[in-house]
Amino acid sequence: MRPFYFGVVFWGAEFRGYFLEYCLASLLSPNNIPALDNRTDSRFLICTTGEDWESMQTHVLFRRLAHTIRTVWLELPPARADEAKMQRMSQGHKLIAETMHAGSAYGSFVYPDTVFADGVVAEAQQLAQSGKKVVLANCPRFANEQFLAELAARGIKRLGASIVLSPDELIALALPYIHSETLRYEWAAPYFYSRSPVVVWWRLPGRGVLMYSTCWAPILVDYAGLTLHDTATLEGWTIDGDYIYRNFPDRQDVHASTTMTLISFTPESQLSYLPLTRLRTDYVPAVSRWFKEMNLRSFMFSKAIDPLKRELFVQPLRVGAMADNAESKRVEERASAIMSRCVRPIDPRTQSVLEFLWILNDGILKNFRLWLKQRLRRGTGRLTSSRIPRSGASI
Repeated sequence: MRPFYFGVVFWGAEFRGYFLEYCLASLLSPNNIPALDNRTDSRFLICTTGEDWESMQTHVLFRRLAHTIRTVWLELPPARADEAKMQRMSQGHKLIAETMHAGSAYGSFVYPDTVFADGVVAEAQQLAQSGKKVVLANCPRFANEQFLAELAARGIKRLGASIVLSPDELIALALPYIHSETLRYEWAAPYFYSRSPVVVWWRLPGRGVLMYSTCWAPILVDYAGLTLHDTATLEGWTIDGDYIYRNFPDRQDVHASTTMTLISFTPESQLSYLPLTRLRTDYVPAVSRWFKEMNLRSFMFSKAIDPLKRELFVQPLRVGAMADNAESKRVEERASAIMSRCVRPIDPRTQSVLEFLWILNDGILKNFRLWLKQRLRRGTGRLTSSRIPRSGASI
């Protein structure tokens, strides 16, 4: 079997620690990297600074990784004075993607602030053997720092040890500690923020949620059959932009997994939307329903959403342990009806009404800042992700 090349970008002590203590610890569980059939030719590409690379060499988990598959350092270029962290991250992903392509490998892009369930890599390997060209896994910004504390309190996170969790165990640990970015996309909540709803979700009976997502991580990319490698996305956007769609426009080449489980985490101290506040439009139920649906339609047909993401966005994802009862079916039916009404664009007049209502909800100053930011993006010809960089950049 052809080799797997894993790739990660980060810099700074904080994200170096996240990578070593959480991401790598979970990737070293028995049914992840150790389960690879061709470990001899596989690689782990680490795009980081010389200082970070040197600092990792004596870490017990890094040394375990180096004894499992070969580690390769790709030097992250120094940041330019005018370079945003997101742009620097994308330059690192470009170096990784070009190395994967040159090696005709199965590429797997890893975010340092992520915990993988045991079995993700084994499943990716099975899908590669079955002929899948691209495998995506749902990966929104799901948990906050309390999730990390829970891992330590339960003895799951131990110095120098692998983190071994089944998909159900991982979800159960993370669900009580949903990050505020994802919390604010709960459709039925009075604080649902519909301006850029990268995920939309509903609570289900039991300990589970029903989710629709645009946040897909490329767990498997088969570079062997890719004659022309298009990296234009990484010049002005991020790996979770339209990189996959540009290189694999045929929907039949892309498999969106509903079983792969990985949890992305971000401390609220680093990024937070708390306190979550009720929007003014929520006080009138009919207006609230119309406003949320029109905003969702607007977002689904914005420049941030390519045709592949638009198709995947209407795919329901059941996350966690949930009761299979009448109430679950009612929630799923309501959600499906809402999503089915949001698969067509809105007209310019409706868009103008939405912009007026956002001034009512968020105030003139916030909307002016957003308008100015959009104008600057158009001037530079760049699109940016709806989320802050998932690079592993020290903020």
